[in-house]
Order: sequence, then structure tokens, then C-alpha cells
Amino acid sequence: GAAWPKMRRAMESAGLLTVSQSYKAGGVRPKCKTYTLTASLAGPTKAVSQTWRPLRQVAKTRLAVTIAALSVAEAYVWQCVQRLTLAPGWQDDASLSDDARGGLSRIDAKEWFCVKDRNGRLHHNLSNLSKSARPYLRLDGQILVGNDFSALHPNLILSMTPAGEEREKLAEWLAGDFYSRLAGTACPKARKTAKREFNAAVNDTLAHEHRYPIFAAFASEFPQATATVRQLKTEDHRRAACVLQRLESELIFAEVVAACEKRGIPVLSLHDAIFSAPGDAETVRAEMVSAARRRLGIAIGAKAA
Repeated sequence: GAAWPKMRRAMESAGLLTVSQSYKAGGVRPKCKTYTLTASLAGPTKAVSQTWRPLRQVAKTRLAVTIAALSVAEAYVWQCVQRLTLAPGWQDDASLSDDARGGLSRIDAKEWFCVKDRNGRLHHNLSNLSKSARPYLRLDGQILVGNDFSALHPNLILSMTPAGEEREKLAEWLAGDFYSRLAGTACPKARKTAKREFNAAVNDTLAHEHRYPIFAAFASEFPQATATVRQLKTEDHRRAACVLQRLESELIFAEVVAACEKRGIPVLSLHDAIFSAPGDAETVRAEMVSAARRRLGIAIGAKAA
């Protein structure tokens, strides 16, 4: 198992184990080794110290460290995650995938987890749960209703674009159906493809930009905004995604969740979306719109997730 390499080194250093010369088996690349115990198992024994810990213990320690470092808003979401319960019937739902069923099983068993990534996104039982399983979730006994920001990352690019005619034009596009307009069609399938291709282009290297026709259309309409994205990726293409996700996380936690926490509204985060009970959904949506104006100085719509 995972503990074997450490155990082997400890036994070697203590003179209890001899490892033979490595050799190639059958002329293929994988290498094989043989191990010989040099100590008599019938005679006196020698203690060998080990530092490995069971995975459950490691996970518990990591969780404690993560929770201790959460902000007030992040800790509020974490508290709400632990209030999740399940509606009956999920065990008998044959349409659920194994992953969805496993995620629900962990919530049912109250096996909670929480990880914060380097860009400020919080990953927990809801964020890692298949969308098909969400109808079975209950927060304080009520179903979950989600709101997410409309075209958030293009709007974040807008917030970094210099003031002027192009910024105003981009804001006007984003006030409508941005991806459909960029694709030049109202076809839902084309819109979905345009959204996926645009975000992929933002996250990819500059050298691969030619692979994304939709981004070429964006660059033609908005050269200054495109220059902003390209500048972020000059030294490392991953920086664009990091910057956008950090802005997203700051908006979600420092503004939206913080405002909901002050109002006493239980909420759960899922990257650029906020989930709440149905009775709080409209208040949450309004808080999201207000938060974008406060934090970024721009108007971003929010819609049902």
C-alpha cells in the first residue's frame, strides 16, 4: 500500500531488509525487485519506527487545518453544508450514477469535507455532487434553489477593461445574451458551444488561440478586452484563469455570502452560484446583483442555476 515505501526504507536502514539489483522483466520497461529479510524472525526483534498514518486520520487533520483558516463568510457556508439532509427515495433512483449515489451516501452518513483551493474556491459536499443528485438535497428541510451570475468571467474581463467606447459596447453585449450574440445565432446548442469554447480559449495558451474561432470573433469586436486577457497569460497562461477565479471568489464570499450571513440567510456556494431555500432565493439574487456593483462597479445579472 501507500505505507510500503516508507516501511521499506526504514527496514533497509535498520538492516532488516535487503533489496536485490533491479532488472527488466522480459525486456519491457517495468522494473522488478526482490526483497530478502536478513533478520531472524525467530530470534530477538528490533523495533522499527514508522511515521505513516491511516488515511482517515490524515483527512481529519487536513480538514481541521482548512476549517481553522476559513474566513467568517467561508465558515458560514461550511456550517450550512453540515445542515444538509436528504429527501427519501434516492436509494431507489436507478437514474442516479454511481458518483451521484456515492455523494449522497456521504451526505447521508454526515461524512463532510471541505477544501479551499489556491484561487479561493471552496470545495465541499455540494460543489462535488452531481447535478442529477441535487433534487434530493434539503437545507433545514427545504429544497435548494440556485442563482448564478450571468456570463461571470466575461463580465470580470469587462471590469478590467479600460473605460471608453469598447467597454460600453462590451457592457451592452453582456446585458443581453452574450454567448448567442458572439456565436451569431440564437440556437441553444450553438450558445452552449460558444460558452465552452470561449472559456477554453481564456484558459489555454496564447499559441493555441487559433483553435477557438469564437475567441477570434471576440478579439475582432473587443481588441482592448482581448489584450487584457493576453497580457495576463504572457508569462503563464494559467494566470488568466487564476485571476478570474480569485475575483469570482472575492465577489462570492466577501460580498454575497457576507451579506447573506448578516441577514441570517442560510446559503451554500458553488463557485459562481449561490444556493438557498426557495423563500430566500429572490433576496439572494438581489444581493448578488448589488454585490457586483459594489465590488466591481458593473451590472451583472443573476439567474436561476
